[in-house]
Amino acid sequence: MDTVASIISVLIADDERASRDLLQKVLSRPDRRIKLARDGNAAVEMLDREVFEVVVTDLNMPGVNGIEVFRYAIGLRPMTQVIFITGYGSLEMVLGAIEGGAYDFVTKPFKLAQIQLVVRNACDKVRLLEEVNLLRERLSAGEGLRESTSGNRERGAVLGTAAGVVNAGMISEYARAAQDNWRHADARLALERLRNGGEISEEELAFLEERLQKIDRK
Repeated sequence: MDTVASIISVLIADDERASRDLLQKVLSRPDRRIKLARDGNAAVEMLDREVFEVVVTDLNMPGVNGIEVFRYAIGLRPMTQVIFITGYGSLEMVLGAIEGGAYDFVTKPFKLAQIQLVVRNACDKVRLLEEVNLLRERLSAGEGLRESTSGNRERGAVLGTAAGVVNAGMISEYARAAQDNWRHADARLALERLRNGGEISEEELAFLEERLQKIDRK
């Protein structure tokens, strides 16, 4: 049975070693694989060799800057979630990149809780996108939604295999979110972003919301 990958690969690109080491420390978790790039050039080389679902990059780096890292990352893999670390003076450039597909940004100086939350949100989006893909595979294979005799839509085999569709890492993530009082900030927001971006349909949105509500009640 297919399952959503539990480990998310995160690339941190920053030309300041102290900043790289700090970000690695505060962003490390058992369900993440974190790699460090000493600058933009190294980041591009690593993107060529490995797949990263999330990229955290400083905007201003010598040689290849953060915008170029972003463009290279999504050129290789459009679903990569790129997060910028930037000063206020470069905010306009970053906002333009977000319009072009970057995930989010954090301005300097930032609180550690802020970068942790933004990266956690990006990881949640990765998991949601992966779950949507699994759901669509089941729907296309005829395992999904079908008409009931009463005319209402029922979820058939999708609900029958829901335990396999929703991965344990995502369930535990939202359980922790509830304890930390931040679930409302992202659970609904992540789904809304996917729907508004045209990445999931209203039907898929309803299915995923139902699953998250069940998780919250546990």
